[in-house]
Amino acid sequence: MTIKMEMTKKSNSFNMIYDFDKNLKAVKLEKPVKKNTLNTNNPFVVILNIDIWILIKIRYYTSALIKTLLPLFNIFFIVSFGASLLMVQELIQLSSKNYESMMNHDDKIDSTMLMAISDYSSIERDNKLDRELIFLKSKTLSLEALVRKMDSQLKTFYENENLKKQILPDFASETVGGSIISTPDTEPYLDESQTQTTLFGIAICKPSYFTPRKIIQPWREPGECWAFKGAKGNVEIELVHLVYLQSVTLEHISKSVSLTGTINSAPREFRILGKIDDKYVVLGVFSYDDEGTSSQNFPLKNQIAESTPIKIVMLQVLSNYGNPDYTCVYRLKVHGKIHKIFQL
Repeated sequence: MTIKMEMTKKSNSFNMIYDFDKNLKAVKLEKPVKKNTLNTNNPFVVILNIDIWILIKIRYYTSALIKTLLPLFNIFFIVSFGASLLMVQELIQLSSKNYESMMNHDDKIDSTMLMAISDYSSIERDNKLDRELIFLKSKTLSLEALVRKMDSQLKTFYENENLKKQILPDFASETVGGSIISTPDTEPYLDESQTQTTLFGIAICKPSYFTPRKIIQPWREPGECWAFKGAKGNVEIELVHLVYLQSVTLEHISKSVSLTGTINSAPREFRILGKIDDKYVVLGVFSYDDEGTSSQNFPLKNQIAESTPIKIVMLQVLSNYGNPDYTCVYRLKVHGKIHKIFQL
């Protein structure tokens, strides 16, 4: 019961409050409402209105311009993007062309280098062939010279063999009556320590083969010769009879017999002279071959020798093969036909 009373009290109080609020609102609504209006005569208000109008217009035109330019910007962006793609494509093509040109240039350089190398190798090959040809030519020339020399030696050998077979008479030989007259302007070469036999320092004999007589005597061993100083020498020989001269034979040891393997003391150039009416006449000039045989024959192709009998001849040695000290003559033989007055 008590509770009910309290609840009724509360409800009554709420109803009173609600009614009071309704009445208060009604009172407020009944009050007159004042309008906030601006004074249009105020200059500040005029300026404010103008500013607002300008801002509105600016906003309007700006938005319109943006709406107008936005498609253009889109088109420009698309065109720029396409142009960029085209430029990139052109750059790629240009780089590929440059690369191809560089490769072609490198290929050309390589081909040029290869051609140069091939040309150089061909030149070297040609030079090598030329050198080989020159070498072969020199060898051929040397072989030809050797063949000619061998042919000459064979001819000389055969001639000497034929002369030996013929056994030409030697009118200068000491054994048949030939003799040495003199050795004008010629000094003999003697080694006093080896050529003399002494007794208490006094020379008692000299070997006979060192005298000029040795050149009209037979010899067997190296060293059995007449030696004179220098490269020039003369010797006069009296023949056993008046003779129509045909040839002479000069002898010297060969290189194969020499102990040193050389014969630089052998005569080289020499002359044969014949004495006619107390005057010497040159009958022939000859050259002894140091590569030939030891005995070499030299024909006297001279009309005077063939038509005039001669009793005295002279051997003139003009040079040797390089020995500065002395020259050796082993044997000189004089061949021909005897004059009819002395024929038996």
